[in-house]
Amino acid sequence: ETNEGKKIRGRRYPWGVVDIENLDHCDFVPLRNMLIRTHLQDLKEMTNLVHYENFRCRKLAGVAEPSQDKVPNKNPLFMIEEEQKEHVAKLNKMEREMEEVFERKVREKKQKLSDNEVDLERRQTESTNRLEQLKQEMEEKKAAFEQERLSWEQMNNITIDELKRMSLESLDGKKKKGGLSGVSFRMGK
Repeated sequence: ETNEGKKIRGRRYPWGVVDIENLDHCDFVPLRNMLIRTHLQDLKEMTNLVHYENFRCRKLAGVAEPSQDKVPNKNPLFMIEEEQKEHVAKLNKMEREMEEVFERKVREKKQKLSDNEVDLERRQTESTNRLEQLKQEMEEKKAAFEQERLSWEQMNNITIDELKRMSLESLDGKKKKGGLSGVSFRMGK
């Protein structure tokens, strides 16, 4: 407290009071401004890299080895490098595992496509064989029909073409001798 009863930051000496915020006789304010404003980032980095890492190393070592009372002060930069190496090793392991999974899936997909291709070829072969069988049956039916037609023509002494011609002539009104009256139209056996 000053003589006026005002509270200040400072120290009392026998010759008077030193106010640390008074620029006439104290450099604290410019020093504080310089440290906080211009070197704040350096202060943060140093606190994080050195002091915090030392604290963290001591605590982690204490958890890992509870019997050890004091952990030697390790270089935090060395610890960061070690962590980076471990991280890179983990990333490499994960990358290898992902590549293995990818290759396995590619192999499975290729196998599935190969199986599908074999199945499609088998189905195409079956369809082709069925079509050939149907074609052969149709040819047999056609040959049987031709045989039946020839036997009918021989039995009735008239060809189908002559029968058509006679039918067309009867429709036109030009009846000719012999007409259709004596022809039996019974087909089949």
